[in-house]
Parts: sequence; C-alpha cells; structure tokens
Amino acid sequence: MAPTKPATSPAAKMQQQIKNDRYSTSSSPEDEVLMGLVQATHAPEDELIHEFEVKPILQIIEEVMRRSTPTIDSIVQVFNQPSSSFVYFQKGTQAQKLDASDDKALRSVNTDMPDFLAHTISKISCEISCHCSGERDTRNNSMALLKTLSSYTWVGKVVVVLAAFAVNYGECCLLTQLHSTNPLAKSVGFLRQLPDIKQEGSRTLKPKLEALTDFYKALFDLIKSIIEFYELPSQYFTPTVPVYQTANAQIPTKVYYIIESIVDCAPRIMNFMSLGPDYQSPNDAWQLSICTLRIKNLHMQLTDQLFLCRQHIGKKIEIDEYQALVRLFQSTPHFDNTVIMKRLFVYKEDKPALYDVKKMAHEHGIDVLRMKTVLLFISDFEVSHEGGLSILMHRYAESRQKPERADSHYEVVWLPVSVDKSTPWNEVKKKHFEDTRVTYMRWYTVADPSLVDGAVIRYINEEWKFNKKPLLVVIDPHGKPVNYNAFHMMSIWGNSAFPFTKSRETDLWNQELTLKIEFVVEDSIEPMILRWMSEEKFVCLYGGDNLEWIRNFTTLLKSVAKAANIPLEMLYVGKSKPTNKVGKINDTIIQEKISSALPDIAAIWWFWSRIESMWHSKVKIEEDKKAADSDPIMKDILSLLSFDCSSEGWALISKGSSADREVAKAKGDIMTKTFVEYKEWQERAEKTTFIFALNEYLIKLHSRDDHHCNYLTLPETGEGIIPDKVACIDCNRPMEKYITYRCCTD
Repeated sequence: MAPTKPATSPAAKMQQQIKNDRYSTSSSPEDEVLMGLVQATHAPEDELIHEFEVKPILQIIEEVMRRSTPTIDSIVQVFNQPSSSFVYFQKGTQAQKLDASDDKALRSVNTDMPDFLAHTISKISCEISCHCSGERDTRNNSMALLKTLSSYTWVGKVVVVLAAFAVNYGECCLLTQLHSTNPLAKSVGFLRQLPDIKQEGSRTLKPKLEALTDFYKALFDLIKSIIEFYELPSQYFTPTVPVYQTANAQIPTKVYYIIESIVDCAPRIMNFMSLGPDYQSPNDAWQLSICTLRIKNLHMQLTDQLFLCRQHIGKKIEIDEYQALVRLFQSTPHFDNTVIMKRLFVYKEDKPALYDVKKMAHEHGIDVLRMKTVLLFISDFEVSHEGGLSILMHRYAESRQKPERADSHYEVVWLPVSVDKSTPWNEVKKKHFEDTRVTYMRWYTVADPSLVDGAVIRYINEEWKFNKKPLLVVIDPHGKPVNYNAFHMMSIWGNSAFPFTKSRETDLWNQELTLKIEFVVEDSIEPMILRWMSEEKFVCLYGGDNLEWIRNFTTLLKSVAKAANIPLEMLYVGKSKPTNKVGKINDTIIQEKISSALPDIAAIWWFWSRIESMWHSKVKIEEDKKAADSDPIMKDILSLLSFDCSSEGWALISKGSSADREVAKAKGDIMTKTFVEYKEWQERAEKTTFIFALNEYLIKLHSRDDHHCNYLTLPETGEGIIPDKVACIDCNRPMEKYITYRCCTD
C-alpha cells in the first residue's frame, strides 16, 4: 500500500499559492480564455464615454469603510461602559476628529457626482444585493458586472463596483449602529432582527474584524496602484515599451480579480454584519483570507511593474535633462555664471546649495559665486590628501594670503560624485563626507551630495571625462568652462596661471625657452635654488633609490668639481613614486651631509608631480605633433621621466641663470663613467666650458655602445591623450608602445 502524503495545512496552502502566483511568468490556457472574455466586455477606447474623477470618489469610499467597520478597541471601550449601547467608535474628541475627517473628504469633491455615475452605482448596488441573497455564481456574476460597466475605464470599473458595495455595506452598518438609539432604526432593526455584536466576545470577534480590515486595505492598496499606473506621464512611454506594455496588459486581469473578490466576499461580509457571527459559515473566513492573499499578490506584482516603469521614466528624464544641460553649456557665455551654477546645484527650495567650510555654516543659494571664476573640485567620496587635493590646498592658501591680488579672485567648490552607483547614499557615506570636508576643505562644498542631479553626474562623467581621478574644472564668470582640468597649471605656475585658460597656459609656456632648473625645482620646494643660480653655481639634480650608487656618484662628482675648480651644489630629488626606501635614503643623505636633499617625501612627491604636470600641459597645448617632437622643453621633460623609470640613478647638471645656459643629463651608469674618465676630456673642458665638454664626452660614450634599453612610463591624462609616438632619449628612434598596469603598495 502506497504511503499517504501528510496533510497540508490551510495556511501553508495559502502561502504556497501566493508564492506561485507572485513569481509565475506564464498563465494557464484557462486563464487566457478567461482574460479573453474579460477583454471582450470592454468597449473600444473611442467608446469609453463614462469617465469621471476616481480619486475623490475613492476617498469617500475609504471614509465609508473606515467609519463602518468596528474595531476591537472601540468594542472593548463599550464593554467598560455597561450602561452604554453598542457603538462603533468612541465618543468625544476621537469622534469629533473623525467627523472633521469626513467633512474634509466630502469637501474635496469639488463637483457634484454625475447623474450617470450615481445611476450606475445604484444599479450595481442592487445587483450585488441580489447576488448576496441569490445563487452564488461568482464568475458569471462578475462577468455580468463587467458587461454593465463596458463603457467605463478599467479603473472606473473597480471604483464603481467598490462604491456600490460600500453603499450596501455602509447602510447596513449605519442601521446596526443606530438601531439601539434611534426609534426609526430600532423599528427597522427589529423587523430585520439585527444582531447585537457586542454580545459576541472580543476574543471571537477579533480575528474576523482583522480579516475584514485586511481585506479592505488590500483592495484599496491595489486600486490606488492601478490609479498610479494610469497617472504615469504618457510622454515617456510608447505602446511598444516593454515595461509599460507588460503592466498595461495585466491591468484587466487585476480589475477582474478585484471585482470577483468583491462579488465573492460581499455575501460573507454582509451576513456577518447583518445576521451576526453565528450565521457566518466557517468557510467564509477562509475564503475571505484567500481573496485577501490574492489581492495582495496582485498588488505586489503591480508594485514591481510600477518600479520598473518609474526606472524607465527616471532614465528618460535624465536623458532629457542631460541634453538640456549640454545645450545650456553650448549656449555659453551667459550674462553671469549663476545660470550654470543653478543647474549644476539643483536643490529643493528649502535646501541650501553650498556649505561654507570656512564659516562652518550654510550659504543659501549660489549668489556667493556670482561673476567669479569658479573652480569645481570634482572627486570621488574617497578623496585622498595626496594628488590634486594637496596641490589645491597649497595654492588656495597662497591665494588667500594676498586677497588684493587679481589671481585670488576665484572660489573653489567641492563636488563629490560617485562613479559606483551600486552603493546608495547612507549615514556611513554622509559621515565620511562631513569628516572629509571638515578635515581637508577650506572652501565651499555642496551641502548635500545625495541631491546632486543624475544628469549633472552623467555630464561630468561623459563630457568632462571624470573617472575617479580628481578634476579641477574652471568655470569663468559667464558660466563657460575654460579648462577641464586646471590641476596641471596649478601645479606648475600656481595662482600666476589665473584665470587658468588655454591662452594663458600658452602664454606661460612661451615665456620658457628651456627647462631651467629653478623652474623645475620651485622655490617653495627648495628655497636655496634661486640663490644658487644667481651665484652662478653649477647645480646637479640627481635621483634614484640605489644608496651605493648615490655614495659613489656624489663622492666622484665632488672630486671632479674640485679638480675643475667649479662651485657645485647637489640636490637629491628621489623618485616619482617615493617609497619608504626613498624616504630612508633621503634621511640618510641629510644626516650624513652627502648633499642637499628635499626636506621630506611630500616635497619629493611635489617635485615629480610638477614634472608630470609639465608633460600633461605640453601634450594638451601642442596641437602640432611635429612641433611637439622638436620642442626642447618636451625632450627634457621626457628625459627626466625616462630617467625616473630606470633601476639605477641619473643626474642633470646646469649652471647659472643665463637664458642660453647649457644642460647636461644622462643615466647614472653613463654619467658615472664620464666622470671616472674625466682626465680624457679635462683639457677640452678648460678650453670651452665644463658642461659643453661634458656633453661632448657623453655623446662619445653613447656612440661606443649602441646597445641601450630605455623605457618610459607616461602618467595618465584625464583627457585620454596618448602620443602616437615617443622618441628614445638616447638614439631618437621611435620607442615601441606597451600598456602597463602597476600597483605599488610600498
């Protein structure tokens, strides 16, 4: 004998049913036939003559259902007052509030109810009453109501049916409430033998009343979501949009099941209210729960579809706003920059746009930026003190030391944006944002980054090429972007680069004929550099992270300088990625007085950052590629970057402050060999100049050994500029191009 399956509880059956319905993507042949019949009851769109405002009517229906349905709390309060007859709501203040709520709902209906609507509600009300007292054929009765409502919209159908049921239900409940106090109601109640519900204990009533309330709430939630669907802005949808098409196709199904649930549950509810709990079938409560679960399931499905529709609308709105933003920037210059600023910082009227970190207070609006050059510091939320932020902090502090100067007439605004949209704005990110601005910022920041418009973020990502690496976008007083990343100008020339335009950048480069040492080593990095050059000393910059080579090279160069009787200063500048090893070497050089050195790793980083910025700037302004290839300054910059990539050291030597000064430079091994063989070119140095003879001998050594291996790591450009070719610093042949990914955690 086959084993029998364990019985499944009714609750488990309901839960399984709702789970299956929720995630089912297909319908059975029977469902498809039923939906075909439902669709057939609906008149064509051009014949829908019975349209009305559904929201005011639905609000009145809600008041009827809320005021009619008793609550356990009100019944318990009545039990505590033995002399009182049964009422559904407590007296006094609460009743006055409810009466005021009803009056407000009625006043919200600004127009009289159309005659056709009142007639239809009355007709449907009679039909539901007949269904309650007659044979229960739920499907046929539901289809009959749909045919009666053929010329109504889908949402109009459910509101009319619910209103009709509310009329019957409300009248019954009203009579129940009044029959013990009103003589007329008492006589009618006697003839109808209305029950005294308070005699049914609260323990028995509670689950039944909760089931009623749950059923009503589920109905209203679903109907409101259907209304919300039809209120979606039509300009963002076409009939072929998948998310809209799917939701729209399922509305008739949901309408049918709402009407079917009302038709099915109306007799059970009316029996409970008019005949009392004793006359209710045990199956009635079960069926009411089944209907409630089905309605809740349909509501969850529609909620999911509404979410997808809103997502679609959000994307469409963002596209429209993005295109409007593009047009706004294309139409610059404007009368002043507030036209642009108001669009970049879109906030609610009661929200301030900017936060003034200096004053630790909000500034209402963007008037503080009017007719000023604005530097937008754009970064991720995880902004580091290194890199662009440290440059900006240094230059901003300099500009505020002399506020009377024209180059201090700019404002900075931190605009943090997230490239990773998967992480929502939360309290942790908010706390991190607030801590960062208090710790590092000395200027304006957005008041609330979570309110920055999506179209603005898209514009920043796509038009200004933001990708986590900080940008410093310059907006002129008329709202025109004049530089998409001014960090390089800031790093090279500081506030002298104001107003940070391309023409200003070109003018500044035109003032530099060669790559002077005092230009490479800014006086704020090493204050002694200007003094050395003015005293016509020979200055040697050298770098690397091989301490043994450094000891040998500096000792050798000092002996050669003594033999050549030249005044010499040496300055150690480390490497572009100053590791702990470089820091220790720098400290050793200072402690042992091997030579001069930069004060710390931060200064070393600053030196190399300026070299990289020079490369960025030169690449950006050199539109003529051939001119860039022959530019002596660019060649010197590439030489320094190439030297830095070497595993050994390097050196660059120059003298004095004359405009036509000479420079000698080479990698460590070649430079060392040249000084070891100083006697070979000493006589030539005495007849010409030290650096001229040094360069001659360096060329001679290069010609002896044609084998060399150079490689060059170019810093990333925010603008995505990559040179087509780069010439080798030794042989001038084009170098092969590779892509390198590097992670340095030292």
